[in-house]
Amino acid sequence: MLYYPFGAVTFGDVDNWDKIAYIKIGKPLGFISVGTTYGLSFSDYEKWQNDIRNFESEFEAYENMLGGRLFVPEAEYRYLMQKVKELEKLSEELGGFWSPLGVVKSVEIYW
Repeated sequence: MLYYPFGAVTFGDVDNWDKIAYIKIGKPLGFISVGTTYGLSFSDYEKWQNDIRNFESEFEAYENMLGGRLFVPEAEYRYLMQKVKELEKLSEELGGFWSPLGVVKSVEIYW
């Protein structure tokens, strides 16, 4: 069967630019999309980072199973489509895939 599920599929919340900033001196400035289940502490951001790494590992394993093929046997097609659904579910829980910005050296708050 012809197999190409990612024609218009993207992972992560690409339409939501609203995010929470996670700031801790000596750590990277991080962001998580508003609307996820992650909390507001920096440890929640570190958990999110770990979950992103796990997602990337799962996606890499999926790509290795696919092996760049466009045609796969029908039984394998069903298995790969199930993997895509699992990856989509994981990515929805993560929100946008925001890269951290440099290390925070100081914080100034203006009110």
